[in-house]
Amino acid sequence: MAQQRQQQTLTEVLAADSISQQKILVKLAEISGLLIEFQQAYPATYQYLCTQGQDATLGDAIQAIKGCVEIFN
Repeated sequence: MAQQRQQQTLTEVLAADSISQQKILVKLAEISGLLIEFQQAYPATYQYLCTQGQDATLGDAIQAIKGCVEIFN
């Protein structure tokens, strides 16, 4: 029942934004790719930013995006 409600809510928010599930997955993949590209291109800066005691780091952002993708799969 909760999963049905979650799917219904997801369908509603996608409709409200006039975007498809596939388009969302493409956008999330683009964002994730850019963050990973940044991590690989600037490892020292990435590491510094991930250790600054923020509520959320770039590493957290990558994990959050992976979690969001799971919602759509």
